[in-house]
Amino acid sequence: MDPFRVLLIGGIVVGVTLFGGVILNMLRAAMRRTQDASLRPADGSYEARLERIETAVEAIALEVERIGEMQRFSAKADAARLERPRAVERPVTPH
Repeated sequence: MDPFRVLLIGGIVVGVTLFGGVILNMLRAAMRRTQDASLRPADGSYEARLERIETAVEAIALEVERIGEMQRFSAKADAARLERPRAVERPVTPH
């Protein structure tokens, strides 16, 4: 066989393989999209679930804010307690 025919046949084999791979991946993606759509409930339960998750996240954020406020207050109170000078203790003498 001459080199031109070898290159031609090799190019056709490579081209068909690449084209087949692209088509195969496109078909797989289309199948995944249809499977994902079939798994979703049609009654809108995702919206209700997302609303419950949003409410829970807001409650957690509020509690974290309260904890932060408590820690700031506690640190401020500790700092004020340490700044306050102690009264000088005098020795107790009997009279």
